[in-house]
Amino acid sequence: MRVVAISAPFHFAPGGCLVAAYAFPSTAVALVVVEWTRLGRNDRWSPRPPHFTAKTLPLHPPPAIECFAGPGGSLEFADHGRHFAAYVMAGRRAKQRLIDRARAVLDTLRVTPR
Repeated sequence: MRVVAISAPFHFAPGGCLVAAYAFPSTAVALVVVEWTRLGRNDRWSPRPPHFTAKTLPLHPPPAIECFAGPGGSLEFADHGRHFAAYVMAGRRAKQRLIDRARAVLDTLRVTPR
């Protein structure tokens, strides 16, 4: 995990899930960014999109993300030779503007080369 941002108080959920290891209110949205440091020789990752939007990072109905009961979406991307996945998990009652704000937070992510 490189970044975890949640729009409400949260606690760690029991179980063996990494990305969805957080319990938070149904009105909240969580953003999790994971970096992979070891990849296979033939792994190819798309470049980071210019902006994270509903088109580049759509949310899907549950079960979209393992161990998470609400809508969610993910995107794998490369940036400055590094490899990441961004996950957005929305509580079942989260407002659209909060989901859009989580994507906008991803736009502020700055990656430096290794």
